[in-house]
Amino acid sequence: MLGKKNLDLFIRILLFTLGVSSLMWGGYGLQKRFEAKMKTQGLSHKIIASTERELKIAEDTNYEPYRRGLALQRVSSEAPEAAEGLAFEWLDSPSKELKLAGIKALSRIKNPNVIESVYSFLNDENQDIRISAYSTLYDQKYTDLYNILKSKNLSDMQFDEKIVIYEILLKLEKNSDNKNEIIGILFKNYKKSGVNEKYKILTLLNNFDPGNIKLKEILVNILKTPKDENLQPLAITLLSKSENEWLKKNLTKFLFHKSEHIRLVTLNILTNICPKNSEVLLKKFLAEENNIQLLHLAVKIKEKLSQKLNCIS
Repeated sequence: MLGKKNLDLFIRILLFTLGVSSLMWGGYGLQKRFEAKMKTQGLSHKIIASTERELKIAEDTNYEPYRRGLALQRVSSEAPEAAEGLAFEWLDSPSKELKLAGIKALSRIKNPNVIESVYSFLNDENQDIRISAYSTLYDQKYTDLYNILKSKNLSDMQFDEKIVIYEILLKLEKNSDNKNEIIGILFKNYKKSGVNEKYKILTLLNNFDPGNIKLKEILVNILKTPKDENLQPLAITLLSKSENEWLKKNLTKFLFHKSEHIRLVTLNILTNICPKNSEVLLKKFLAEENNIQLLHLAVKIKEKLSQKLNCIS
């Protein structure tokens, strides 16, 4: 028989062993519940493993806030329910990066408390926080968002905030006259904007009014103006979607442009424009181009064009 001391020692060892087993089983059970939750959303084992890894990073305070925020964004895009707890928690974080990540993640989460929780950030002192709140409330189909944004005084706002508000208003606006008024404001702002701002305005205008004659005139004028070289790749891309005749006639100029970026973009739009002399153009391009990556792309483009009978000279 065991003595009293030996009995006490035995009991302590037994309790410790049971405790460790419970912890291990609890962790194992938690992992299995996580995996089961992910599987109900139709996710593969690879995505489940990646999501679980990113969630651990998001929870780990040893990582920088930016990396943790990025991790939560990745989790919320694949498995929104798994990101829900942290997303709500981070709304109260002193870190701007974590707060932003929390607001953005909530845009994908189905929870009746999201709108109420994000609403308070509409008038936050930080512009990035306000912009994220607009986008999340739009994604959550918040019914009063239109009236709230309409009542905003945009004259004192910086461009990045204004362009987001204009985009959301265009999405929500049902009255064609009101839409045209916003489009008119965008054209007016275009004239006094820098390159980055012009890029965003042109993209937005094309998304909502691609057939606008004034827009096409601006895009063609960009291609005619050497100083607008930074905007030319965008102009080429947007005009190619409507198979613009001016672009078709002047395609050679951009396919053999000094800028590799412009040559790259022009190659990529050949299947949209589908020039009758595509075979001749690509043969010349393959003979003159020095960039290996562009040469490989040209070969692939040539194969695609060869499958379109109306593209063969």
